[in-house]
Amino acid sequence: MDFYKSLGDKRQSLNVNEQNILNYILKNVNQLNQLNVRQIAKDNFTVPNSIIRVCKKLGYNGYLQFREVLLNSTIAQKTDIQTTPQIHNLNRTASMINLETLNITTRLLQICNCVNVFAFGLSRFVANEFLNRLMLIGKAGQFFYDLDMACATIEKCKENEIAFLISLSGESPEIIQIANLAKLTPLTTISITNLSNNTISRLTNHNFYAIANELKYKNMDIANRLGLAYVCNTIFDDYIDKTIYNNKDY
Repeated sequence: MDFYKSLGDKRQSLNVNEQNILNYILKNVNQLNQLNVRQIAKDNFTVPNSIIRVCKKLGYNGYLQFREVLLNSTIAQKTDIQTTPQIHNLNRTASMINLETLNITTRLLQICNCVNVFAFGLSRFVANEFLNRLMLIGKAGQFFYDLDMACATIEKCKENEIAFLISLSGESPEIIQIANLAKLTPLTTISITNLSNNTISRLTNHNFYAIANELKYKNMDIANRLGLAYVCNTIFDDYIDKTIYNNKDY
């Protein structure tokens, strides 16, 4: 099994501190040969046993085996084609899409009466395109990027509606507020966020993850949303394949 696919399936067993350790390792994969257990523990203000415990929870004998598999996976992806960091991140995003979650999401799209999509900042462009494409093939939906309107609407959502909450960081204050309100309704929620143990993924029913490198300018988030777009396109393609193309009237 692909390393990142396996990681996506097992990382839910980690607690918050263990998730932070894992995120640190993944972000420093290019320096991993120079990082031993003690250094990782020091950088994360913990003890070496905590690092080993993370590796074992992910299904490895210890840190050395985990590091070897991760490095081999990274090397394999880089040598498959002449790649860029963006393509590398898209490959990792693709490998982390859980097929069971994808099937559940497609089924929810098939039976729901309305698709509600919530996103703010740069993520709203990806979210808006995703919903527009669904509406073009006949799916009723609403897109929200105004917090007051979003909050007023989500409180009235019914059981036969679903909501996509899209935030690259997974910590957007507006989306967190919406997710908390959604938990008080019968609405089924689906998050698309960066790979982390983030607040929004913990508050939603089903989760997708995208890989993206953090990028800021004058404390402004300017990271690309390619991973978010890839996940949205994968969901759309699965829905249209199983719903539109399988329809005899198509």
